[in-house]
Amino acid sequence: MTNISEVAKKLSEKISNAETRKRSRTAEEYQRFLYAIEYILTDIWKASYIHPEAECSIHKHNNYFSSNPRYRDSNLTYKMAMAAFDGLQLLNLIVVTKMGIMTVLKCKVD
Repeated sequence: MTNISEVAKKLSEKISNAETRKRSRTAEEYQRFLYAIEYILTDIWKASYIHPEAECSIHKHNNYFSSNPRYRDSNLTYKMAMAAFDGLQLLNLIVVTKMGIMTVLKCKVD
């Protein structure tokens, strides 16, 4: 059985190949990028475990990621979370099904 970290690494390679970036990510950025992919995949897995057709939400507002450090995940940054989200969308692994209030998106796995 493959764990989520291995899946995230494979997906990060596919996303990096599909992206058109001018510069590569630093080692710190890459770790946060992997963490963001794992975070999104874990959220999707939990939702699909509860109900196969469940939808997940993701905040696309940058203030959500820079709010009070006590209540946020320090490894999850706005740029890397959005890069992971956009990359998963680029690979057609997730689809935006509904735009929410304040650009909170509902996503569904294909």
